[in-house]
Amino acid sequence: MPKFLELSVSLRDVLPRPLRRFRIRATTTTYADLHEAIMAATGWSGSHLYTFMVESFDGEFPIAPRIGGEPLDIDGFPAVDAARMRIARHLGEQALTSCRYLYDFGDGWECDILVHDELNLTDKRKRWYVGGEFPWPPDDCGGPPGYFNIKEALRTGTDPEGLLTWARETWGWTGRYDEEAVRRGFDR
Repeated sequence: MPKFLELSVSLRDVLPRPLRRFRIRATTTTYADLHEAIMAATGWSGSHLYTFMVESFDGEFPIAPRIGGEPLDIDGFPAVDAARMRIARHLGEQALTSCRYLYDFGDGWECDILVHDELNLTDKRKRWYVGGEFPWPPDDCGGPPGYFNIKEALRTGTDPEGLLTWARETWGWTGRYDEEAVRRGFDR
């Protein structure tokens, strides 16, 4: 019977803290697949570099995509190839229950990934959306400070810099969490 992990991804340095929760097949999923699942759950484009920071006895080590055939270098350390490393090696029963995910090194988004459960299920799907809360920021908005400015423009109705207009026109960002829309995008 296939094993699935129920994971949540939540964004650091933003209040209220956006969260997405989903189930993903543990045994065959790579960190690159997990990155794709996070992109589907958050609505981000996936057009930026990313890394997972995973704990070991020696401290944290990076797992990231290869760039031009070479491992991505994170703070002087070559990253483990995300397309070759399966998540079951580090996450789940008798392993780690969390890791960090960094996306868009310019904007500096940091997420916590938590393992909530490990399940034996007969489901044929590779992943499916469970739920979430609060809108996720639009991609390329300038990290937590930029997202704060967009939310302020939404809250006050004044947008002198055109940030809210940009978020709506470029990313279709509405400032609302639409669970059914996220589910449709994630589950296809």
